[in-house]
Amino acid sequence: MGWLLLALWTFAIGALVGSFLNVVVYRLPRGMSIVWPGSHCPACRRPIAWYDNIPVLSWLVLRAKCRRCGAPISARYPVVESLTAAVFLTVGLLELFSGVENLWGQIVRSAEAGIVPHRPMPELVATFLVDVFVLSTVLAAALIEYDKGRPPVRLFVPALVLAVAAAVAWPQAHPTTRWFPADGRWAAVCDTLLGLALGMTFGLASAAIGSTVRRSVARMRQPAADCPTATAPAASHTQQKVDARGTQSRLSLPSVRADPYWLSAGCIGGQFGTGAAAVICGGALVAICITAPLRRRLPPSAWLLIGALVWLAAGLR
Repeated sequence: MGWLLLALWTFAIGALVGSFLNVVVYRLPRGMSIVWPGSHCPACRRPIAWYDNIPVLSWLVLRAKCRRCGAPISARYPVVESLTAAVFLTVGLLELFSGVENLWGQIVRSAEAGIVPHRPMPELVATFLVDVFVLSTVLAAALIEYDKGRPPVRLFVPALVLAVAAAVAWPQAHPTTRWFPADGRWAAVCDTLLGLALGMTFGLASAAIGSTVRRSVARMRQPAADCPTATAPAASHTQQKVDARGTQSRLSLPSVRADPYWLSAGCIGGQFGTGAAAVICGGALVAICITAPLRRRLPPSAWLLIGALVWLAAGLR
């Protein structure tokens, strides 16, 4: 019963964080404050009471409508809250409740105590908190990318600072892989910095290659748009060429440095270490290159989130 209550508590905390992510995803790209004003109805602008702001439940009780004006409430709110709660619960099950040790997730099972972790519970809690903070940041970036927006750099600053600070202040919260040639504080710091650099490198490569693939696909589709119709006047054909050149020049602008995906990859590499940066960010690079020509593709940061959860499920943390 104790573990069940802890699981419900973890899910509830994740839902609350998801409610906050809805605010971050909407306001941060628009340069708005994420603190003020408080939650309010976008239609009538009236503040939302606390009992109407309970994640998932309030949306169901209100039947997806504002209590004051009756305006519809998007289903995206409970979806993001549930998704974030699922991430928290998954990480909790894989780290807190199972007592996962570094690498293959070795644990000591006892008939009397159930599962006894090799690592002390405070270390597991610290690792869990930093992990879910970083994953929540990557999830927010993925949602902004899904909305065809560009996540601002300041979204990633707290996660990057926390990952490095945790390795320096409490290296136990950053378990290094067994192949790492050192142990202790310096091992955690080196693994964090190397993972951060490797993740950013893969992120920059993903942004560059993905952009190149999309430009190539755009050029392949360009001739059909350039062909004049039989009745089209010459001036119209000239204007089409000018528009095509303008579109091509916009596509060819160097957007790698402006694409903050490399910061998402840096967050994953910095928190999960060098090995995770190579596997997760490298796998995301391949996925992004394959799906780049598709019109509807999974947001780049979503590949990192999926890869990190698979990494945890494999017991490699």
